[in-house]
Amino acid sequence: MSLFALLGLVACNYREVTYLEGDAAELCIAPAGFEVDADSWDGVMPKDEVVYDALKGVKVMVVFHHALSECDEFLDPTCRVSFDGNDIFVESSGTIRFHKDRRDCDTRIVPAIASCDTPPLEEGSYAFHHGAASVNLLVPSTNTVECQPVDEGNGCSTAPIGGLAVALGALAWLRRRKA
Repeated sequence: MSLFALLGLVACNYREVTYLEGDAAELCIAPAGFEVDADSWDGVMPKDEVVYDALKGVKVMVVFHHALSECDEFLDPTCRVSFDGNDIFVESSGTIRFHKDRRDCDTRIVPAIASCDTPPLEEGSYAFHHGAASVNLLVPSTNTVECQPVDEGNGCSTAPIGGLAVALGALAWLRRRKA
């Protein structure tokens, strides 16, 4: 294995990460008009009570694995919904471009979220599907913002140091092997 191949292992940590259908941390459903407060984001949706009214839309949010610093870019986040009766299917994608030197960035992080709204929903029970996640919602109801995990991660480690440690270990092994 060459040094270039080892560096390719590290390249995932991080320049750009693309999320395709089903690559996300959570699928969240909230009332229309709901906004995530990025200034108080702690990695989870707030657990305050919210009201899901009939004849109003619902906000669908796909929360991706990586959070963003002020220097990072979330390119082309997309979210779409389609209906099959009371089953609502969510499609999402997006690319995060990470700043090469995050030391120059603000320490505040914000979630990478692709969101879209449904048309008004009649009274009834709905199931939202995205990847392996399914969120059930009764309209009308009073509840919290409903979230379910979509998957356990994409191809890149969410810990940049872990990938670097693996690559450096492999490089050390190759050097010992040549000696």
